[in-house]
Amino acid sequence: MRDEHLFLSCAMLAAAGLLLFSLGTGGPAYAAESVGGLSGLQPGSAVTVSGVAQSVYQRNGNVFFTVCDGECARAVIFRGAAAAMASAGPEIALLRKGAHVRVKGTVSRHDGESGLVVESLEVLE
Repeated sequence: MRDEHLFLSCAMLAAAGLLLFSLGTGGPAYAAESVGGLSGLQPGSAVTVSGVAQSVYQRNGNVFFTVCDGECARAVIFRGAAAAMASAGPEIALLRKGAHVRVKGTVSRHDGESGLVVESLEVLE
């Protein structure tokens, strides 16, 4: 009898979890941040950052650049995301030094510095 109660409790909690998950936003909520604000966030935090792209280059299918809004942070678009962006539209082809951009991604740490792993890119000019 005790095992049945445990099983029913687990099943009800699992069902409640699935219901709450299905009612969620469908993805992370991206908080607007300044580049300088990234250092105060935990790695993995979902953010939107706007600024000017600098030092844009590609290596092994990955796209690296710096985004600046008074302060600067390194950003990377990994190969898979870069390929998906290239097939979805012209945005990644428009990324060049001096372009005003809005990026969505997650905070990362590399060599003690905050950066961004970019999931989406919008070139504003």
